Amino acid sequence: MLFAPLSEFFGQKKPLRFYHGRYIAWNTLCLVGKSSGTIVDGRCLSGFDEIVSILILGAPMVDIFKADQRGRSYAIVTFATVLSSHWTFDRGRNSKAAGWQWLFLAVSTFDSVLITLYAILTDAPCSPGTNLGRYLPSLSNVSRTLRRISSSSKDVIA
Repeated sequence: MLFAPLSEFFGQKKPLRFYHGRYIAWNTLCLVGKSSGTIVDGRCLSGFDEIVSILILGAPMVDIFKADQRGRSYAIVTFATVLSSHWTFDRGRNSKAAGWQWLFLAVSTFDSVLITLYAILTDAPCSPGTNLGRYLPSLSNVSRTLRRISSSSKDVIA
């Protein structure tokens, strides 16, 4: 919740690339970590960064679909992040002989490919300041109106 509003100032592409990069870094920490504490810490910290994509892309994805198809947009946005977390823990529980490292390597590689394709193939849906800029004219009109009212009220009082 603290990081998603950055998309209002920088557009959606830069925060998504940054936080997916951090997510991949935390997964890579799990890959090289030997203790269970390192793995748990890396997964918890990667969870903070993987939720940013749901927060940033949730609202624009809702606008793409019709009202009766809103669940599809949420499913598309949450598919990769939720599946990667569940898949990692589920397969790790079932494959003690193989170790944890191959799971984090697979997830980090898959997410790296996805974020690279996203960075290359997509444009930012909103340029920086676009969402914020549409409110500025109305705020200037409000301030102009308030100044006019306050200046006319001085004449009435005096």
